[in-house]
Amino acid sequence: MKLFASGAVALLLATTALSPAFAQAVSPDRVAAVHRAALVIDPHVDLPAPYDWTADGPPKGAPDQASLDRLKAGGFDAVGLSVFVSQSDRTPEKTAAARTEARTKLAAIQSLAANNRNAVEIARTAADVRRISGQGKTAVLIGLLNAYPLGRNAAALEDYARQGVRLVGLTHAGNNDFADSSRPQPRDRPFEHGGLSPAGRE
Repeated sequence: MKLFASGAVALLLATTALSPAFAQAVSPDRVAAVHRAALVIDPHVDLPAPYDWTADGPPKGAPDQASLDRLKAGGFDAVGLSVFVSQSDRTPEKTAAARTEARTKLAAIQSLAANNRNAVEIARTAADVRRISGQGKTAVLIGLLNAYPLGRNAAALEDYARQGVRLVGLTHAGNNDFADSSRPQPRDRPFEHGGLSPAGRE
């Protein structure tokens, strides 16, 4: 039975690196045993750039952060694949372009799962993560990094949820209509919303 979450292995390895005496006491077999017992999750992996994805996946030669082979080799039980769109100007045209980019990336993640059913499956619940990993596959948690593609419509998030999105970060680098970013850009008005906007609270 998987007992604890992703930080366990990292903590053990970090402690081993910091303490020579501890490193001598902990064998590679022990580290491997902890890894096998842990529910190993990487909660944030960007889809590779460049961003001209199709429903079939990324362009050939695009760098990836987590290929299916590497996820398997690393013993990952779950990975959070992010639908990331850079914050830009809040105009109807830019928002429409962001929405198109987000939907293309979302479709690519869905296609990845559909075309590799023996290796990955989209998880919508915590129980799904345990079931999928128990079958020897990697559970995919879909994240929306930056609510910018929603425009000013908080209700649009419901559509993303229906399509499997379960992780949401309202901002990235720059304010939007939902919240202030911890990394405002020169175009941003400082403390525009004082944190969350009314749409962000909604």
